[in-house]
Amino acid sequence: MCSSCRAGDVEFDLGRAWGLYEGGLRRVIREFKFRGRRRLAAPLAGLLGHCLQKFEHTFEYIVPVPSHQARIKSRGFDQIRVLAKLLSRETDVAIFDGLSRIRNTKPQFGLPFRERSRNVRGAFQLEEPGLLENRKILILDDIITTGATVQEISRVLRSGAGPRWIGVLSVARAARRYPL
Repeated sequence: MCSSCRAGDVEFDLGRAWGLYEGGLRRVIREFKFRGRRRLAAPLAGLLGHCLQKFEHTFEYIVPVPSHQARIKSRGFDQIRVLAKLLSRETDVAIFDGLSRIRNTKPQFGLPFRERSRNVRGAFQLEEPGLLENRKILILDDIITTGATVQEISRVLRSGAGPRWIGVLSVARAARRYPL
C-alpha cells in the first residue's frame, strides 16, 4: 500500500494495479499505448480482470480515465476506452460515459511530482451525475504514477455525483519512489 493510501490522503476507497511499471510490463504497455499495437489490448484487459478478482466489491460502473480529443487523434485511438470495453464485456459492468477531459493537459510522465496535481486540476467535467449517486464505481487507467489523475477524477466524482464507493484499477503503477 502506498504512503498516501496508508495516511488516508486519497479520494478513492481502494486502488489496485496488476504490477509495477517496469521491465516487460512497461514495454507491453508502451507498445500498446504509444505504438498502437491494439492486439495487446486483450492480454492487458486479461491482467485487469485477474486483478479485479482481488477486489472485495462488485461495481456498477466502470469509469475510464478520459483522454482529450487531441490526444486520441494523435494516437489514433483511446487506449483506456479500448481496455474498458474489454473489461466491461468480461465483467458485464456498464461503462460510464459521463466524464470528459475538457482541457488538453500536458502528459503527466514529463512533469515533476509536485506539478502533476496542478496539471490535472479542473481538467475533467462530469455530465449525468445522477447515474453515479450512491453507486459503487471503478476508475480504470493504464498506468498510475503519482495518482494525481485518479485523485482529481475521484474528487470530481465525489463532489459532483456522490458515489458510495470508488475503486481504482490500473494495469501498472510506478515503482515505490512515488507515493502512488
